[in-house]
This record gives sequence, C-alpha cells and structure tokens, in this order.
Amino acid sequence: MNDREIDQLLRKLEPGGEPGLEGALREAGQELLEEIMSSAEKSGITSEATPFVLVRLPKKSSAGRRTLLGAGAAVAAAVAIVIPTLILGGGKTVPPASPASPEAPSVSPSPSPDPASVVTTNPHVLMDAPGWKVDYVNETDWGKGVYGQLRYAKADAEIEISWSPPGAYKGMVRDRVAEYGQPMPFTLFGEKAVAFKRSGGEFEAMAKSGQAFLSARSSGVSDFQTFRRRLDDFSAVTPEQWFAGMPDSVVTPPESTAVAAQIISDIPLPPGFDTTIFSSRLTNSYHQFGAGVTGRITCAWLDDYTEAYDARDQKGMAAVDRALSGAADWAFIKWSSRSSGWDQAVLDYTGRVADRKPVSGYDAGLGCDAFADS
Repeated sequence: MNDREIDQLLRKLEPGGEPGLEGALREAGQELLEEIMSSAEKSGITSEATPFVLVRLPKKSSAGRRTLLGAGAAVAAAVAIVIPTLILGGGKTVPPASPASPEAPSVSPSPSPDPASVVTTNPHVLMDAPGWKVDYVNETDWGKGVYGQLRYAKADAEIEISWSPPGAYKGMVRDRVAEYGQPMPFTLFGEKAVAFKRSGGEFEAMAKSGQAFLSARSSGVSDFQTFRRRLDDFSAVTPEQWFAGMPDSVVTPPESTAVAAQIISDIPLPPGFDTTIFSSRLTNSYHQFGAGVTGRITCAWLDDYTEAYDARDQKGMAAVDRALSGAADWAFIKWSSRSSGWDQAVLDYTGRVADRKPVSGYDAGLGCDAFADS
C-alpha cells in the first residue's frame, strides 16, 4: 500500500472523511501490517512519595461536577506519544507526589493565568466512576503545542488519556496497525476513532479532532467491552471544573503563583531573578512543579558561579556558595529526598560549588529551561 492509499484510508477516520470506515479498515489492515514497520512506545512512572505539608489552594466541591459528569461527552483530542515528565527540559524523571495533608492551610488563588485565555490541546475530561482516582497528571509545551497525560487508577487497573498537537496522528495509526494488526472502528469522546488490542491485554483508542490528537489506553482492564464502558465514564468539562477535579498533589494554572511562592519562601534568589515565570499555564504534579522551580533557581545561581569561575572571581564564587550552601535544608529539597533522587541532582552541583570546581551539564541535568514556554 503506497502513501496515497494510506492517506485515503486515514481520511476516513477524520470528521467529514469518506464513508465505509469499517470495510476499508478490514481490507487494508493486513496490507498495512506487512508494509509498515516500527512503533512508538510510551514509558510510565510509578513511585511512592512521602507526603509534604504545603500551602494548598481550596478546591471546589465535587458535587456540581458529579452532576455534570452524568451528561454525555463531546471532546477535542490529544496524543498517543506519552511524555511522562518533562516540565524539566533535561528529561529528569520525577515521580508524582502523594496528596498533601488535609490539614494544610489554604491561601487565596492567584488571579492568573486566566483559564479561558489558555490555548491547549487538553480535552479537559474527567472520570466519574466508583473507586477510580487521578494517579498522574503531566503537561509540557515543546513550542509546538501542549503534550500531556491524565491517568486514573483503581487497584491494578489504569486508564490513561493523552493529548498533543495533531501532527503525530497518521504516523501513530500506521505504527499501531504495523504492530497489532487490523484496528476496530470506535468512537472516542464523540469523535470517529480506531481501537487496537495491544499485547498484555491492553487496549488503545485514537482519534483526531480539530487541532488535537487524543489517545486513550488501558491496562488491567479485562476485555474490550469493559474498556469501552470505562471510557463512557469520562465527560468533558470546563477548564475550571477540570482544575477543581484535580487532587491536592497536582498544581493547576490558577494555583501556580501561590504554590511557587510557598516553595521559594526559604530559597535565596539571585539578584534580579524574575519569579513571575512560575505563573504557569500548564498542569503538573506538585513534585514536577517544585522540581522545575528549584531547578530553575539553582540554574540561575550556577550561571553566576560559572561566570565568576571563568573570571577567577573569588568573591563572586563565594557569594554563590553562600546562597547554595543551605540547599539541603530547603523545604522542597528535604521533602524530595524522601520521595525521589531530585535532591541529589541539586546537591551534586552545589557540592561542586562548595569545592570551587567547574560545573557543566546542569542545563540538562536540572532542566534550566523549565517554565520557558509555560
């Protein structure tokens, strides 16, 4: 099957495409399987984390959301390429945080950014089913649009929704056909879609809608009909309702300024450092968000240190050393020492400063471009 024939097939999956999707897929599945090679796989993160008492913003009551979730969904879409972390530009893997203490104090929400002004591929869907809870949330912007994922878990079962710009859509469908064979016609959040039975008893559905690409993937779900029913438990909501439906272990855009202020309250800032960069339009786990904040500040200090080191400026190096010497006692770093290796990533560099050694590689190691596009 040549590229023109493949494109004709894929157009049948899109709104306004040609009729006869099921028959075309049945005829083309085996031919695609024989001609198309390679597939993109996702990596996930699972880790336990020690709770940290932090200033949290009050969440809205879920009562209204539950009423809304009884309605049907009609949603735009996202991605099958899963980006598990990457609020940190260097690819530092940081697991999600456990929910914060219910006794933590609250503060008034930041007025910015305005959710209505945020341009995103996030379909803003929530699941309403007994026992299912948000397990992981991540968003990142690589400059070409927002990539993200939302994972719900119940016991050993998971449902993961991923979103991204639409560019990867055709290639991902091709890859899945190549690996798993003939797809099944499907409807995902009101959009024409295809579904695949993956190895290990997993299922995956893909759809394209407007300027977004959506993937829904399961694990630990017994059969295809159960997969379909679980997806029926999702409904589209407004951005504000979606933010309110996130657990306290997640930092949403309206919370970002206040949570960042709490994280940096015991951290010395370089002269002229602009803290407004932490007002994010993306949603991430508290752990990822805090790693981005502390990494960005540490990077700024290391920039100053590198300049002083190259100039053999002893006073300049000493000033950076004084600022970073207490890093092990920063509240977020102490907390992360009990939940991941992020503290060591920071302390490795501060130790080199203390020893007056050159530092390199911290742009990637600490994610110095965190919040650059947030």
